[in-house]
Amino acid sequence: MTEAQVQRLFRGCSAAMCIEKIAQWLTAPGEADVFWQTMQAETLLALQSVKPIEGVISVLELLQGQQQPFCVASAGDLTKMHTTLGAAGVLEKFTPRLFSATQVKRSKPAPDLFISAAQAMGFEPAQCVVIEDSLLGVQAAVAAGMPVYWYVAQREMSAAELAQITFIDSELVCEFSNMDELVTLLGLKRGQDN
Repeated sequence: MTEAQVQRLFRGCSAAMCIEKIAQWLTAPGEADVFWQTMQAETLLALQSVKPIEGVISVLELLQGQQQPFCVASAGDLTKMHTTLGAAGVLEKFTPRLFSATQVKRSKPAPDLFISAAQAMGFEPAQCVVIEDSLLGVQAAVAAGMPVYWYVAQREMSAAELAQITFIDSELVCEFSNMDELVTLLGLKRGQDN
């Protein structure tokens, strides 16, 4: 598989969803679990060098400075979140507000994770905004009734594939491609405008 195919197939999936997909290709009982454990160990090692998306630290600092509460609600498990957020240098900005699909019954695209995170943070879903980079996450946000800003740095789907997605025209979904756009979308003020 190409990297693009892997991204399209697995981005935004929980570990359980990944194992289920992998098991379709493997025949021996338990083979998918063994494969997944090996892959997870190698993935966590590789993720130790992940870098933050350009401009995201500035967005987090603006949110903190303007006392806007925020959290992470990820399909990944807590170990993966600690690894990636730690390597990116932003873990302390989110701790202890880390929510994982492993903590709810259904992962994205079901709304459970976002609704649970909102409740834990003390908000109704309609009071929240989701920032997502995966199709499954966007679907989950729409299902939760939350406005969602969809980070699309590179278009991975063709126009025909996008046309098949019914929520694309939803009032709840707005695409952006860089963090300066997100600052504007969130209504955050920089510098002397605070």
